[in-house]
Amino acid sequence: MTLIDLEPYLKLYNRLRRNGEDTTLNDQLLEQEKEFIGKSIVLQGIIKEMDVSKNEVILTYKAPQDTNAEGAKTLKLISNLYFIFASSGNLAALVENPGIEKEDLVKITGNITGLHRNSVIRLTITAVSVIQKQFALKKRRSRP
Repeated sequence: MTLIDLEPYLKLYNRLRRNGEDTTLNDQLLEQEKEFIGKSIVLQGIIKEMDVSKNEVILTYKAPQDTNAEGAKTLKLISNLYFIFASSGNLAALVENPGIEKEDLVKITGNITGLHRNSVIRLTITAVSVIQKQFALKKRRSRP
């Protein structure tokens, strides 16, 4: 699955937020979240922080360039700063061979361990691969 598949949860959150009902322990959100816990998801993100000693990585979500109309609609449901908090039993082994570093654009596959409104997804990593090295740095340099 991809971020588009989280649309029911994201729509529910946005509706509850508009109605002022998006409390931390909202039963509807908690029930909807349970439907996604443990499911596998594939996302693209830019590595922002990585601590191999703690087996943790933080990415910012990057929508695929070929986002279709349905995907564009889903992007409107999430925060502009959508974070992926991911962990692995052995992060060093996953990132060492492809040489993954901060600012790389990566494809990450993992199992969902938690959702937080429209801004955070937590994963246990099962695979990660580089899409583009130093993606964020190259984007900054190309600006006038």
